[in-house]
Amino acid sequence: MISRKLIISIPVAALMLALLFNPAGEIQAQENEGHLEGVVEPAEANAVVWVIEDAEVAARIDVNPENGEFSQPVPAGTYQVYVEPQEEGYVIYEVPNVEIESGEATDLGTIDVEE
Repeated sequence: MISRKLIISIPVAALMLALLFNPAGEIQAQENEGHLEGVVEPAEANAVVWVIEDAEVAARIDVNPENGEFSQPVPAGTYQVYVEPQEEGYVIYEVPNVEIESGEATDLGTIDVEE
């Protein structure tokens, strides 16, 4: 039986390790992100938060059904944010011109979706 060994040159191995363990790459990706957070009341509305830019979905955020809180990284930019209750008897809430700044948290506060 023939034994085959995988031989990797040092530059290739270094590149592979750099791709696997690249904290600078992670920091660079985070530099263009902010954070969107808030609370939807009542939590029983089982809402979803849609972050929209130029008719395209930039983020979909599930709201915690126990306390109504939501929090998620979002690419920096200016968005229309829609809070869409999944349960009947509630209204969709729109927050226009939400600016997400790189490295910053944007708190929408408490959003009431009751009719």
